[in-house]
Amino acid sequence: PTTAVRNGDGPRDGEALRNCDALRARCTNRHLHVGAGLDAADRRALAEAAATAGVTLALLEDPSAQAAVGRVAGRADRLRFLHGPWRRELAAELRWTAADAAATADGLELDSLELNAAGRAGLPLMLHEATMAALSETHLREAEPGVDPLGSAFIRPAEEAFVASAALAALVVPPDLVDPLFVGGQALQRVWLAATVRVLGVHPWG
Repeated sequence: PTTAVRNGDGPRDGEALRNCDALRARCTNRHLHVGAGLDAADRRALAEAAATAGVTLALLEDPSAQAAVGRVAGRADRLRFLHGPWRRELAAELRWTAADAAATADGLELDSLELNAAGRAGLPLMLHEATMAALSETHLREAEPGVDPLGSAFIRPAEEAFVASAALAALVVPPDLVDPLFVGGQALQRVWLAATVRVLGVHPWG
């Protein structure tokens, strides 16, 4: 997401001030919490935020459909762990301690992933080169239609996260734009800020 910050003595309207506060408060919220769904005002505010960038917001609020999308996302996550270059890229992004995160000022701090005890214990194993290379070979050799030799260990976290969400949101960017990725990022920023103003947690997934 992109944000333009300008110094000046121009008018300070209420929306701009709210967005400034939201920009400081905005964060990725990975905490699993099954709560109330979105209300009409939430949906309207998020859709209007996307529309200001010329983008359409699509919301999915059916638990069974959310579970199905979660399983697809989980399979993508599984590929990231099984494919060596993607796995190493993920390992390079992780910061295992708060001190590591403070020293580098980048990456993903382990505590921010909201992992349970089993997840924390399993993550080093899932990033271990020899172990994952063997699992990847087994998966490619034994995979059959409708059979998953690795079980659901890689898929379940995404499915649980998607089902626990009040809604799944997708930004639909017009295909004829000169720079659709920039516009998509701009729309994501605006939707994220609108959600933060309304005290809605956001977890981008990709």
